Amino acid sequence: MDRKKFLVTNTTLLAGCVIVPGLPHALMEILKKADFSLETAAINKAINYKLDKLFEWMRSNGWIDYLEELSGKKLNGNINDLLPTLTGEISREKITVLRATRGFEDFAGNRLITPGFPAFSLIYHALASSRVKPTRLKDYCGLEQLDILEAAIYALSNWEKLKSYYGINPGEKLVLAVFAYEYRPSFKTPHHKYADLVFSRTGVGRIGDEPYHFDRINRCFVNKPSDISKIKHAAVIPARFGVFIARKVKNIDVSLMTTGIYKQGDLHNDSEDKNRYFLQPIRKISMEDSLIGGNRITYSETHRSEKLHSLFTRQKLEALSGIIPEIKTSEDLVIPASQTGIGSSFLAVSKPQQLIRTASAKGNIIYFKVPKDRGEDRFYNSFNTQEVEDIELLSQGARSPNEYDHPRNQALFVNVTHELPDTLKRTEYRQIQREMNSEFEKAIADGDYYSPAFEDSICDGCVMASIPSLEKAILPDVETIEILPAFSVITAPDFFPLVDNFDLIDYDIAPGNARTSNFYEGGIASLAIARLSPNPKSIPASGDPTIDTYTSVMSALPSKDSYICPPHLSNLPDDKTYYSSGFLPDASSSVFAPGWDITYAGENDRLFLSTEGLGSPFIEDMKLCSAMNGMWPAASPDASRTYQGSLQKQYRNPTAIPLLDEELGFHGRSQESPLSATFGWDGEQGPFIEKIKQKWKVNFTDLARADCVQNALDDRLDFSKLREITSAELIQRMACLKLCIERLPKVDFRSGEEGTLSTGYTYHWLVSAEKVNWGIENANAWGIPPTLVGSNKEWITLKENAKVKGLGYLFVFVDTVKDQLKKREWADYKRRRLDCQRIYICEVTSENIVYGKIIGNSIDWQP
Repeated sequence: MDRKKFLVTNTTLLAGCVIVPGLPHALMEILKKADFSLETAAINKAINYKLDKLFEWMRSNGWIDYLEELSGKKLNGNINDLLPTLTGEISREKITVLRATRGFEDFAGNRLITPGFPAFSLIYHALASSRVKPTRLKDYCGLEQLDILEAAIYALSNWEKLKSYYGINPGEKLVLAVFAYEYRPSFKTPHHKYADLVFSRTGVGRIGDEPYHFDRINRCFVNKPSDISKIKHAAVIPARFGVFIARKVKNIDVSLMTTGIYKQGDLHNDSEDKNRYFLQPIRKISMEDSLIGGNRITYSETHRSEKLHSLFTRQKLEALSGIIPEIKTSEDLVIPASQTGIGSSFLAVSKPQQLIRTASAKGNIIYFKVPKDRGEDRFYNSFNTQEVEDIELLSQGARSPNEYDHPRNQALFVNVTHELPDTLKRTEYRQIQREMNSEFEKAIADGDYYSPAFEDSICDGCVMASIPSLEKAILPDVETIEILPAFSVITAPDFFPLVDNFDLIDYDIAPGNARTSNFYEGGIASLAIARLSPNPKSIPASGDPTIDTYTSVMSALPSKDSYICPPHLSNLPDDKTYYSSGFLPDASSSVFAPGWDITYAGENDRLFLSTEGLGSPFIEDMKLCSAMNGMWPAASPDASRTYQGSLQKQYRNPTAIPLLDEELGFHGRSQESPLSATFGWDGEQGPFIEKIKQKWKVNFTDLARADCVQNALDDRLDFSKLREITSAELIQRMACLKLCIERLPKVDFRSGEEGTLSTGYTYHWLVSAEKVNWGIENANAWGIPPTLVGSNKEWITLKENAKVKGLGYLFVFVDTVKDQLKKREWADYKRRRLDCQRIYICEVTSENIVYGKIIGNSIDWQP
């Protein structure tokens, strides 16, 4: 059947599935049945053989001995002989000891295998949980082993019994569907009660320039390349998918990832979920599964990138020689499906290739003539293709809602900092000359030159599956044997892979839960709480009642008497002792102007999720997002203090999550020695204070002169600067920043916001940030010139002079004069200076702050 016709037909059938109220059945009841081992199904020879092989691997790597010690059960013999032992209860005494053992405090089961429920199976938790890290093992498992174990756990479940546990009534029609899924510690689940499988109908992979790396110890994909010589680079991040039997449910029947806090007027968040339908996975289908007659699953995918093609056609750009970008397809963008199957599951994997590169067609680099600025189509040095609307700003202490009135149907920001001097020499483009005057800005505004188009591998599409030999009579409970696809997004790299939006919820107003916000623009909104349908070119709507809940993230709803892990494991993001990166929508940012991971487009009065409107290339938008306090704090770094002096003061976004000096990069003059020069995560260098003609000034990078696209082409991006930063670290930085803004003099704040003088409204410029263990270790004070106070820096560097105690930061804030647009002071071709009006030095920890104001050559400390 034609793919599009199949999708239309299948989603229409879904509309007829019946909703049964009062679900789900108390799943924890299965843990109380002493005779549960008698309710298993027989597994076929193929799965039995694989499970036997898995146990051999576990035995040779120390896992069997470890599990015997944990469970008090002997695991000798073949699988058939072991099944009663595996599915029988573990003694209460052993369970009590187990839940006091590091890594197992959030395990909710009481059997080695609970058929149909991996999360309640001790073997699965031990192999799959990132918190379980016994040091005596020879090796940790990979996805292949986990897939075998999943197949066995589901295959052992009695299908009729499993339906009854979920309260599925006789005659209730189910569907087959593809889900992205992963096993998570309790804190990363929607319910926070125990470690659990978490599902979504959307997977979010990420591009990179190195092959994907599954970290077996931490049981997750990481963007740190396995080749340590490529540590600065980024490994691609796949999303893992599987086929499940699923049911249509209401929001009260599942546990959904949500904040429960909403921006008034936002039409596309999860506040009206009571009126929506969702698909809940019930049972995974595996290769050679008896439930499908021993048949095999065939996966396929389709991905498209229309960003450049749409840009040229919608903007009617004049292309050199009439050569315009083609629509990129899977062949260009992702590793073929034939190479990415992992047992019964499937990985959507971006091709590892240069993050950005010149776009080409017919063997030629593609160029377009940059149109003249009409007064509103330049944003610093970027070509701005439409008016920037729907930006979510703070106003009178509240977050303005996204009106969704301006769909991003082509790239919003386009790099135009390169030119082709001679159209006969198509490979010899160059950067537009930058000097200590305004000629660069004039050249960008005047346009009328050919600029190369740069491309990346960001795209969206779908993951499909079929069981070619399956007949309806074999699986009569499903409405159709056709399988509903999953939405697949492959987007920009995550610079903070160990952090997600929900970790930072205490530092933003709606959709966070703070009374004030660190973020003037953007915030912590997650794609998991967005309610927009997928790109119809990938997932046609066609009557599908679940079309706008594809990005929801869910687990099964725990019963009221279910096990609950200790509070410090269920609620506190700053107490994690494990890595947890993810590929579900809750680890992805939501949409606006234009967005980091995805944005929204529209046609025929219908809005939908799409990657078409993201920056071209994504690094162009990366620079602008980072300059505007990161916008998406869990993925996009906050480099606003690098560029703060560049921004018109009424639009000058303050830093929200401080990056440290070494993360932003040191300029050669910032420590009085050119040997100290380093580059930051984006290939740029941070601000610093210097004395010029007896005046203290801030030396900083001009936003229009920074060229992160060229930095990427020159291999100057450095993912290693930020990838190890945890939620706990970012939260401490934000807490210390907030404390400083609350204590510093209430001057230099955004006008018209009296009464809301919070971090998001300040103009205090954080020029230097350094981590210090006050009173324990000496400080470096790299951001403080030796002659700022007295004749040396011992007053701040020596540990015995510390005025606070404990782990914290040395922050240097500056208030500067207003930028003089017509009399700018250039330090070189890309850096400028602004005079300092006030300088503050802060010694700060999460609980305490002492600050001083620089007066002449001395400092006035304030208690």
